Amino acid sequence: MNLSQYGIFQENVLWNPVAAVLYADALAHDSAAISSTGALMTNSGLKTGRSPKDKRIVEDAETDQDIWWGSINMKTDAETFARNRQRAIDYFNMCDRLYVVDGFAGWDEECRVKVRIICTRAYHALFMRNMLIMPTDSELRDFGQPDYVIFNAGKFPCDPKIGTHTSSTSVSLSFAARAALMPPPLFPAVRWMGTAILPLADEALACRQLLAMGAQRVMIVAPQLSSRTEPDALDLAAACMTPGTDAKAPPQAVVL
Repeated sequence: MNLSQYGIFQENVLWNPVAAVLYADALAHDSAAISSTGALMTNSGLKTGRSPKDKRIVEDAETDQDIWWGSINMKTDAETFARNRQRAIDYFNMCDRLYVVDGFAGWDEECRVKVRIICTRAYHALFMRNMLIMPTDSELRDFGQPDYVIFNAGKFPCDPKIGTHTSSTSVSLSFAARAALMPPPLFPAVRWMGTAILPLADEALACRQLLAMGAQRVMIVAPQLSSRTEPDALDLAAACMTPGTDAKAPPQAVVL
C-alpha cells in the first residue's frame, strides 16, 4: 500500500491483514502470548489505560464553540499537532513494518465514517479490527480516501517540550486535519477518538441507531460538551431519557 500522501515511504506495509497474520506477528515481534481461551495477551508498557491527562483537541474555528473546554477536554494548537504528527511520520519511516487498517465506524451505511489507522504494532491493528466494522472485499476496493486518519506511533514518544504537551504521551485530535495522533501510551487509546469523531461528524449516526432500536426520543452522547465528572451533564441526561418528559423537546447533547 502506498502511503506517500502522508509523507510515509515505508515499503513493508500490511493492509487490512487478517487476524491470523496479526497473531503471528504479535507473537514474533511484540512478546505476545496466547491465553488458554485463544485470546492474544501482551504488555502495553508503562501506560495501561487511556491517559486522560494527555488528551488534547486542536482549537480552531470548527471546534472553538462546540467543545466544553476544561480539565477534561484540553486544548492544543494546530502547530503543536502538526509538529507531533511529523514526529510520528518520521518514526514510521524508520520502522521495519507498518500496519494499515481501513474500516467503518458506525453500522448505518448513510452515516458511517471511514477511518484509516496507521500503526507499528500488530496487536494495535488487531484491536482496531475489533473496534471497527471491517469492509467486504468490494467495499475495500472502493474505500477511497478515509474521513479520518489515526497515526499510532506505538513506542515513539512525543516531545513534551513542544507546545501544550506536558509528557511524552499524546492522544491528540484535529477535526480540521481529520486526523488523530497517538504516540505512547502503547495502550491503543482509540475509544475516546471514536466517541469524539462520530457525533461531530454526523449526529444522525447516533439518532438512527437508537430510533432503529425503538427509541421515541434521542439523546446524543457527545464529548464536546462535558465529561463524566460533570454532575449537571448527568442530570440533563437523566431528564432527557425519563419517561413522561416533554416528547416535543429537541434532542439534547451531553458528554458522558
